[in-house]
Amino acid sequence: MNEVYGIDPNLAIDIKDLQVLLKTFGLSEGRFIGAYPANLWWDYLKENIKKNDGFDESRLEILHQRSLDGILPIHHHYKIEKNTPKDWLEKAVLLKIKEKAFTEIFSAKNDHYHGPSLDDLMIGDKYDLSSSRGDHISSTPESYVRAIKPLLMKSSEIHFVDKFFVPWSDSLPKDQNRKLLLKLLFEEAKRSKRCESFIFHLSEKLFLTDKEFDPNLEQRFVNLIEEIKYLANAEYLNIQYEFHEKMKHGRYIFSIKGGLHFDSGFDSISKEANHVHWLTKNELEPLFKAYMDY
Repeated sequence: MNEVYGIDPNLAIDIKDLQVLLKTFGLSEGRFIGAYPANLWWDYLKENIKKNDGFDESRLEILHQRSLDGILPIHHHYKIEKNTPKDWLEKAVLLKIKEKAFTEIFSAKNDHYHGPSLDDLMIGDKYDLSSSRGDHISSTPESYVRAIKPLLMKSSEIHFVDKFFVPWSDSLPKDQNRKLLLKLLFEEAKRSKRCESFIFHLSEKLFLTDKEFDPNLEQRFVNLIEEIKYLANAEYLNIQYEFHEKMKHGRYIFSIKGGLHFDSGFDSISKEANHVHWLTKNELEPLFKAYMDY
């Protein structure tokens, strides 16, 4: 889950093969292409494809825009000469070995690197991409945020759905972990330089006192969020919340770009692993209707 693959921009590839390749990456697939260098990788790839007959730049740009959710920037200190990506593979292998930046690298045939080639990937009988949509991850705030990170990098507005999640207490370990999760989420949102707002979908029942809605509990929640924003140094975040009279059991974090289902919710007091998986388009659409008026 959340594997990052390096694709050598020097590969001999045409638009049709590129289209097939890009479809295997993205939020709904749970695996990503690592754009290295972050701001030049696509340009290198485009220049290489230009060498092929029948190059259609407008079609390539459409492909690029459609595939952005499957491409994550790789920030690094191994510099490549701007107009000469011939040493791309050498530097990418260093990133893979020393910084674990890539799960695997698909390269042009090279005597010095014996990793899989594009043919191995496209034909599929020599190298199959692992199933990446889901995994059983440790039940900790840190593990949850690592799983969610790609969504924050690709989304401006995040919806958080958990009918049981309100960290009222300062003393209970469960609530302390809930606060830590929110703090880490807000910090990662700030680092993403993309995510601007969170909308929390809350069960109205959690805000009832003697079967009456308690505005003091609502204000307590607002104060709590402001405190966590301050601790995360993310005061710029726009935090909204909506009350729902009836909520289903499913716990999700999602945007219009994609989303994750947390089978055991967002709590982290259990020693058991939490089954988490990326949502397909068909799984996302009911959430849009239920929580976004989409």
